[in-house]
Amino acid sequence: MKTNYDITIAGSGLTGLCCAIAMSKLGYSVALVDTLSYKDLNLFNHDSRTTALSAGTKNFFHKIGVWKKIKKY
Repeated sequence: MKTNYDITIAGSGLTGLCCAIAMSKLGYSVALVDTLSYKDLNLFNHDSRTTALSAGTKNFFHKIGVWKKIKKY
């Protein structure tokens, strides 16, 4: 298990996940730390909050390569 990272992000909410993806696309090694286990994070329905996205956020998601995977949601 790797123990040294360039960046450590606390929290796997929308902001933490987006930041981790963006930083890894820039070549940084990223540790994402959360109180939920990896298994629990993969359950699509663990978070029932609603999120509204601006056009700028959509452009950012497109730039980091995730928009095509989430636009249907």
